[in-house]
Formats: sequence, structure tokens, C-alpha cells
Amino acid sequence: MEFKEVQPKEIIQHDHPLILEDLQLMYQNYQEDDDDFDDQDLINMQKFECKCDVCGYRIDWYHRYYYRCSQSSCSYSLHKSCRELSTTLRFPAHLVHTLRLKKSLNSWSCHSCLTEHLAVIPYHSKCRICVTSISERDWRYKCSKCRYYVHLDCALSRGEPFMSIFSHGTGKSDKNFKAADYPNLLHYPLPDDSYNIIPHHLLRGDYRHFDQIKSDNMHPSHPHPLLLINAPGTLHNPMERIKLLCNGCVRPITTTPLYGCTMRCNFFLHEWCTRLPSELENHPGHPLHPLSLFHSPPSELAYTGFKCNICGLCCNGFGYVCSVCDYLVDVHCGFIPERLTHEAHPNHLLSRVEASSIQSTSSTLACHACGITINGGEFCFRCGFCDFYLDNRCALHLPKTIKNKYDRHRLKLSYSPIENHKSEYFCEVCEEELIPEIWFYHCQECGQSIHSACAPLILRSEQGVNDSLNDWRGVCKFINMKFGRLVTFYRSHPHPMLLIPGTKIHGRCSFCFGELQSLLIFKCYTCKLAFHVSCGPKNPHGRFLGLLGRLMLARKRRIKPKEELEHHETAIVTFYPNEVMRPVTGHWKIVDGQP
Repeated sequence: MEFKEVQPKEIIQHDHPLILEDLQLMYQNYQEDDDDFDDQDLINMQKFECKCDVCGYRIDWYHRYYYRCSQSSCSYSLHKSCRELSTTLRFPAHLVHTLRLKKSLNSWSCHSCLTEHLAVIPYHSKCRICVTSISERDWRYKCSKCRYYVHLDCALSRGEPFMSIFSHGTGKSDKNFKAADYPNLLHYPLPDDSYNIIPHHLLRGDYRHFDQIKSDNMHPSHPHPLLLINAPGTLHNPMERIKLLCNGCVRPITTTPLYGCTMRCNFFLHEWCTRLPSELENHPGHPLHPLSLFHSPPSELAYTGFKCNICGLCCNGFGYVCSVCDYLVDVHCGFIPERLTHEAHPNHLLSRVEASSIQSTSSTLACHACGITINGGEFCFRCGFCDFYLDNRCALHLPKTIKNKYDRHRLKLSYSPIENHKSEYFCEVCEEELIPEIWFYHCQECGQSIHSACAPLILRSEQGVNDSLNDWRGVCKFINMKFGRLVTFYRSHPHPMLLIPGTKIHGRCSFCFGELQSLLIFKCYTCKLAFHVSCGPKNPHGRFLGLLGRLMLARKRRIKPKEELEHHETAIVTFYPNEVMRPVTGHWKIVDGQP
């Protein structure tokens, strides 16, 4: 079975000449109380409506122009815009291929008997702009080389009803803003994974007090002197498997100058991250009180980081906090822009709004990049003319290009399918299949693709982090975490432990026996102890961790746990396995015919 797709010219053809009518012609010279005009004639003209034989929508006085058949006995009519539809379109969000205007007839042909049948067959295509289904009766722009579809009105980026989008002229995508009116407008996605929005805010913002390096090369964020480095030899480079992250913004450092610890303790800062404002006023997420800069999370969060109240991501870098309300944001969300433009929706401004202010009771908002529902308390970026939304993570944290050590080209953020079949897409990092309708990174020359959330995980040590459906959608959940730091719990555990993202190879938690993959964990490489951060101590002297640590140490030293526990006033904890195994009975023997 197959749908027959028809071109506009095939439908618009008519046996009789067409006449262009102007429904508002009478109104142009109308003056109130003018005897030359019959008010009733004007009222009747305004009530006029008929049906367009091309799009099926009505034609009324507000459309003004329409074509009608010159024969009085024929009721054929169509919008002026329907007759002048462009059959091809170069769409800014899909520049790789040309879109063609299509419409499917409601019939299909049997390949055996060649009989025509009416279609009851569902049409599963979704518009790449509004993410709603496209009916087989809808005009749409379709890419012939990949599964890219957009509604006619969505392709033209207008928010008005279907055919009124042409009332202003050519029907092309027009900008709804003047660049001169927004001289500091930020354009996303940012050029690459090393690009950082913080220096732009520092140049444009009017801040009173700044963080700074002191005369003795000390910075309040670190106990050792910092050295200004200008040599580019050790910058972040995935192609060379060199990972260099800033301890302030937790983003790759790919440009000089930078600051590094003189004691070589893996502490580095962008130069601009040493000049962050010490206080933010009137933050959109918390305008009641000023937010103060902090260099390490509060004591109870010092090891595991904090959760940002804006993006919801965990962070162990710098942040801003309200001393009254304990409101916390990372440094990126501290400078969240009010407006921006995005390459995926280039001609309209995207404004920062709180999802709860626009969310209707009948439907939920979904991010056009990852498809994940935007919660009511979150900030998102919205086009006021179109049904287009981006959550703050996908809008701000997905760079335009990334590098992969297996590809000599840069991979570009793609907003649509590149190939024809979904089965041809799989992620080079996690080696799992990806859905091409969700944003991903792709190399056109080599055909390689990477989940957007897997992009920061291209170093082998972090492979296998993502697991659940939402883990590889949008932004990596650990993009604001710098791992590799040794944590010592002193009397609770005898060995230093690493804070790392859990993967499949780490197995199950030593405490709750739950899966460790995709979660923050502590790992001891001496005694192979691994557990969820949430299962561990809230402070360096947690009794639960201390008990298990002593049990593990006792096992290693071949000391009976009972002898070890006699010296401590700690309750004995019994761990039960997840499943009970039946005893092996293969050694039983039958004697005299009896078991």
C-alpha cells in the first residue's frame, strides 16, 4: 500500500478561469453616515464566508482576497495564498535539504489487484516545530531525503490561524525583532563545548564587587597558591584524551590564560572565573534577597555538591546562595539570560518564562529538544508567536559542535533526522540506539552520531553512565560535576574514596543493594566498597559507613566480625540478599532405593 502525494498545481488546476475578489474593496472608501453606502451591504459582506477547495479552511472577510470561479454555476473557491503557495522551501532549521510542499490523498492502491481504496491508515508523522501530529489531510512541507515534516503555518513561523499567515505578503519566515533593538542579544547554541557565557556577562554587567586573586596568588576557593598559566600544551582536548575542567564553572578549559594549583592537586580555574561578582541582586529566580558567591558547597554538601534550584542539576563547582532562604544556583544559572535566539528557531525571540505561568490545565509543556516535560516551577524559553519551548538546560548547555576522539571532524548539533531509517542511528559513546527526532550530534562526513547527553562522556572513563530513557535525552545530568576528587571519611573508613558517576561495572550498592548506574556513588578502590551517595554518611563520621568499613576491613585482615564488634557500641546490622537460592542437592545419594 502507498499514499499518493500530490503537488499543489495538480489540485489548483480548474476547468474555468478564476477571478480575484477583494472582500474589503467596499470598506476602503466607507465613511459613517455616508448616504452612498448601504450599511446592510457592508454587514453582509463582513458575514461572507465560503470553503477553500484546496486547504479545506474557510474564506472570510478578514482574508480579504480570494479566487472564485468565473462561472456562476460553479462554487470553486480558494484563498489567494493557496493559489500562490511555494512548492519548495529552504527552511532555516533544516538547511541540509530542500522541503517540498506535499499533501496525501485519502486513498491507497492494492499492489495485487490495483484497486483503489479509501485510507483508514493512520499517518504517524509529527511536525518538527510544534511536535503535534500531521493529518493526512494537512498541507505540509516534507523533506524527500529524511523524515522531516512541518506544518505549513509552522514552517512559515507565524502564530496566526492557518491561512492568515500570508496576510503580510510573501509568506516567508520573517523576523519578529530588530537586531539593533537588542545589541546584547545572545545567540545559541554557543560555538563549541569550550565556549562559556560567563565572560560575556562579566563584560556587560554592572557589578560592584568581584572575586579576585590576591597579591600572594591566593584565592579564597583554594588553600594553595595559584599560578597563572599561558602555555597551551595541557588544555582540554578529547582527541588527545586530556581532560581539564574548571573547578568554578565545571566547563572545559581550552583557552589561556588559566590558573592552576602550584601543588598540582588538579585544581584549575578559568581566568574569568576568578573575577566572578561576589553578589547578585534581583535574580529572576529569587528577587527577594541578594545571592552571595560561594566557592564550596555548605559543609553537609561539601563532598557531593548541591542541587541548583534553576536547572535542577547537581553541581560541585562555584555557586550563589541566599543566606536567608538557602536558595542555591550554580554560576551558569546565576547569569541566566532574559532573551535569546536559537538556531533551531532562528527568526523569533525566545523569552525566559516560568513554565507555571503559561502551562494550561489541559496539557503539559514539552521541550522541543529532548521531549521531556517541563515542570511548572522551571524556567524555560518560549517563542511568543509559536508553540515552541526549550527547557533551560537544552537551550543554554548544548554547544553547537563537539569533538569526538573517534572522528577527525567536529560533530554538529542536529535538530532533525539526517538519514532515512531510525535503525541507522546509534550513539558512538554508549553504543545504544538513538531517536533521530530528538536533538543529537552528527558528523555528516563520517555518519557518526552521539546522544546530546553523552557528549560530555566521550572520555572512556565515563562510558556507561546513562541508563534510563531520560538519561540520554537533553543534557548530561553530571555536566556540572567534576569527578576524580579523593574524599577521606577519617574514622568512618580507612581508605580514601572517589566520588564518581556509577556505571554498569560498579554493580550494586554495598548498603541497599540497588543499582549504581546513572547515580552519584563513592568508590573505594582498595577494598572495592561502592555505595550510593544517598546511602553514605551525611558527615565524615557517619556510624553506618563506619560499621560497614570495619566489617570490610575485618574480612580483609581475616578477623572475625564478632571480635571486631565487641569493642564498639554499634548495633549489628543484618543484610538480606535480593533473592533466596535453593540449596544444591546434587551430592545426595540413593540408598536401597530410598532417598
